[in-house]
Amino acid sequence: MDIIQSHLQQNPRNTALTQLAGKVKLLMDGGMTKDNFHAIVAVVEQTIKVMGMEQKEDDGHLTWCNTEIASCEADLAQNEEDEKTLKIQIEGYDNQLQTVNAQIAQLRKDMKTIVEQRNEATKTRFEEQRTYDGELVELKEAQQALYKAIKVLQSVYGEEKALLQQRTNQAQGRVAPPPDTWTKPYEGQEGGQNILQMLAEIGEDLVRQQEEAKKEEEEAKKTYDTNMKDYDEDTRLKQEMLVSNSALKAKVELQRGTAESDLDSVEEALDSLRAQRLELAGSCDFIIKNHAERKRLRDAEVANMNEAITVLNAER
Repeated sequence: MDIIQSHLQQNPRNTALTQLAGKVKLLMDGGMTKDNFHAIVAVVEQTIKVMGMEQKEDDGHLTWCNTEIASCEADLAQNEEDEKTLKIQIEGYDNQLQTVNAQIAQLRKDMKTIVEQRNEATKTRFEEQRTYDGELVELKEAQQALYKAIKVLQSVYGEEKALLQQRTNQAQGRVAPPPDTWTKPYEGQEGGQNILQMLAEIGEDLVRQQEEAKKEEEEAKKTYDTNMKDYDEDTRLKQEMLVSNSALKAKVELQRGTAESDLDSVEEALDSLRAQRLELAGSCDFIIKNHAERKRLRDAEVANMNEAITVLNAER
C-alpha cells in the first residue's frame, strides 16, 4: 500500500492508481495481508483488461467515424459534381429549345407568307384571265363587225363599179367624145377602195392584237403554273423541316424533363448527405479531436498499473 501511495504522490491525476489504491485499502481494511496480494493483482489485471476494452471501443468508434465521414464527403463531392453537370445540361437544353422554337415560329411564318403569296398570285391570275377573256370577246366582236362592214362595202363598191361601167359604155354611143383630159372611162369613187384597204389593215391589226393577247395569256399562265410548283415545293420542304424540328423539340423536352427529375433526386440526396454530415460531426467531433490524448493517458495508466503489479508481486 505504501508503494502505491508513493506512485500516487508522483502522479496524483492517475485515476487508475487512485481506484486501485481505494480497492487495496478496502481489501486491507478487511484484514488482508500482503500474503493475499494475489487478489489485488487480480483486481489490477481486471482493470487493465477493462481499459483495453475501452481503448478498443474508442479505436472502433474512430475507425467508423473516419470511414463514414470519408464516404459522406465522397458522396457529397460526387453529387455536387452531378448537380453541376445536370444544371449545365438543362441550360443547354433550354438554349436548344429556344433555338428550335424560334425556327418553328419562323417556318410557320414562312408557310403563312407562302399561302398569302399563293392566294395573291391566284387572284392576279383570275384577274388576268378575266381581262383576257373580255379582251378576246371585244376583239372577236370587232373582227365580226369589221368583216360585215367589209362585205357590205365590197358589195356596194363592186356593184357600183359594174353599173358605172355599163353606163359609160352606153354614153359613148350617143354623146360627143370626152375631153382630152378623160383618158379612161369613169370607174367609180377611189375613196371606197381606200376605205376597204383601211378596214383590211384594221382587221390585220385586230388579228395581231388577238395573237399578242393570246401569247401574253399563255406566258402569264406558264408563269403562274411555275410559281405554283415553286410554292408547292417550298411548302413541302418547310413542312418537312417543321416536322423534323417538332420531333427534335419533343426529344429535347423529354431529355430536359429527365435531367430535371435527376436534378431533383440529386438535390434531395445532397440535402440528406448534408444532414448526415452534421450528425456525424455531432457524433464524431469529440472522438476525432480527443482520441490521441485519451489513448496517451490510458496507455500511461496501464503502464502504471503494470508497474504496480510488478511491485505487488515483489512484496508477496
